[in-house]
Amino acid sequence: MKANPGHVFGICGQIFDKANVRVEDFWDVAGDSKAYRNNSLDGSYSLSPPENILERAMAKIGEIGYNIIWKNCEHFEKFCRYGKEKSEQVEGVVWSLVAYWVGGFILLRMFLYKK
Repeated sequence: MKANPGHVFGICGQIFDKANVRVEDFWDVAGDSKAYRNNSLDGSYSLSPPENILERAMAKIGEIGYNIIWKNCEHFEKFCRYGKEKSEQVEGVVWSLVAYWVGGFILLRMFLYKK
């Protein structure tokens, strides 16, 4: 299995539930924008060999569906690179919401049961 290094895999589509995985020319996608390699979890997870990354990405071509919380582009990228679907962005939002609600609950109890 071979891939042109000038190509990228991505989740594309205008309507999220109709978005699909497809191969695009890197420069058509990036244009004049800055692009970077997201290898933020290389220290926490074992990086898969390039052929495994490519195999996982190729297996998803044509797959339809997108969910900003459970199945977004970051989940796809982490799945291809590490074999695990994970989104640090979603986890950060979830933990922020948990902290917000727990803090709010504690403050509410403090004011309601103040003697």
